Amino acid sequence: AKTAKDPSTDYRAILERVQKMERGLEQYLFEASRRPTPGQAKDMAKDRRVMGTLFQIGEEVRKLALNYRDFDVGAVMLALRDVKQGDENQNPWVVRASANTMFAKGKDEPTKYCAEWFHFDELQDQKSGLTDLISLNIVARPQLEDEAKDDSDKAVPLPRMTLIPCTECRRVIALLRREKRSKISDDAVIASKQAGAPWEKIFPAGEFM
Repeated sequence: AKTAKDPSTDYRAILERVQKMERGLEQYLFEASRRPTPGQAKDMAKDRRVMGTLFQIGEEVRKLALNYRDFDVGAVMLALRDVKQGDENQNPWVVRASANTMFAKGKDEPTKYCAEWFHFDELQDQKSGLTDLISLNIVARPQLEDEAKDDSDKAVPLPRMTLIPCTECRRVIALLRREKRSKISDDAVIASKQAGAPWEKIFPAGEFM
């Protein structure tokens, strides 16, 4: 279990690789489309090269996760930000990567922070300048759906394996979608991938009612 940094892991090198990949994808998208509409950006997010790069970043950033049961998650947000009119050199594309933390057992532990929550925080921050969530790409190993466990945290009969965001994250997505000036539209792309494997699931945020 990982509840502290492993001295044998070069976390700084991992972080630098992640940041380099983030900036590289932002530049690639900027060169492909300098002023995309949210709809155009979502179509681009579904492009196999873009989707593949987002998942690669997720695979890399999940190495920074700290979780007492080694359930490591990497989440990558692709978003658009507000840019100054007339400044064609300002890049509207934003790529952010994060990893989860949970140092002890218990849903209410203050140490629990889902990888997706960092992105939800930035979306809600008025100073971030973000205008639209384009896609949220999640990389993890499949686990039991939250509702498929009993109070002892053991699997109940006929458990469902899932790669979709956890129950709490789905609730947050649903709440953010219902905001008056929501930055998450029904067609925002939510994509999950099994770590180290090709299994993927792609669906619109509108599925989270």
